[in-house]
Amino acid sequence: AQGLSARTGWAVDVAMHAPGREGDQRNTHAHLLCTTRRVEYDPSGRPVLGPKTREWDVLPSSKELVSAERTEWANQVNLALEQAGHDLRVDARSYSDQGLEILPTSHLGVHANAMERRGEQTERGDYNRHVQAHNAQVISLKGVREKRAEEAAWRKELATLETIPLKDLKQKVYRYRPERVEDLVTRMPKVQQAYNALAMMDKKRTDLQQTLGDIQWHLRKQGTEQQTWREAHQVKAWLHDKGLFKQAVLSAYEKQIQDFTHQEKDTRKSLAQTETSYVDAEHAWKRERILAEPEAKVAHQHQLDRYEQVKALLAKRQSLEKNRENDRSQDLGR
Repeated sequence: AQGLSARTGWAVDVAMHAPGREGDQRNTHAHLLCTTRRVEYDPSGRPVLGPKTREWDVLPSSKELVSAERTEWANQVNLALEQAGHDLRVDARSYSDQGLEILPTSHLGVHANAMERRGEQTERGDYNRHVQAHNAQVISLKGVREKRAEEAAWRKELATLETIPLKDLKQKVYRYRPERVEDLVTRMPKVQQAYNALAMMDKKRTDLQQTLGDIQWHLRKQGTEQQTWREAHQVKAWLHDKGLFKQAVLSAYEKQIQDFTHQEKDTRKSLAQTETSYVDAEHAWKRERILAEPEAKVAHQHQLDRYEQVKALLAKRQSLEKNRENDRSQDLGR
């Protein structure tokens, strides 16, 4: 909102909305309300609405401005996703501009959404179901095409291995050794995403522990210095405590100790919340590892099959080479 206001000169109001009780509980969202007039200031410094930003209403400038704002929004979302440890990214371009064959769904709106939740089918809902079925088919066909392309590339790679010198093949065969299932699990995108979130929580927890330690050190230091001053100025300390003659030095110590005490309380609260978030993130990471294991085992078996093919090719090449050497020996013997 601040960036939009700075770029356009508008006044921008942000309204944060929690999910509806009967709706999708992931639907935390915000509305940005814009003036579409630039904010200016009168001679007294009071903000007033100035001329309307007509460049947002006419082509081609409006299209270019909207496209630029969509790109900026995507950049902000991707930055937030990266900082949160997620690998997911968004793209401001349309599916068509991205070269994708899938179709966009249509926004249901409040009334159609409410009808769909009650089990009543709507025209927009029917259209979205049609699009979702179409997209699922496209994605499935894409997966088939990718698998066929992968197999074709492997056959080409095997054919290349059949032509390289035998000594080079011996060196290359170990590169095809399958990875351990544990390593494959670790490299799964969702596992990496969960681990990044866990690492972020761990860093936040460590930083808060360090901050708490620093605050407690300052508290002890201020307390020691205050006690030393009191012992050296007992009469002034007594007058200060009785409220008869306040001492600036003691007042400063008390203010600092009070501030550090509040900071310690707030940091302990944040640390407790972070500890809970860390435990949740750790459980999520372990859960993703368990869920990823079947896929990792399939990938391991796939790598193992290819490794066996390369080893079989090496054994075949070695057998042929040995037979040729035997033939040459027999020819020399004759």
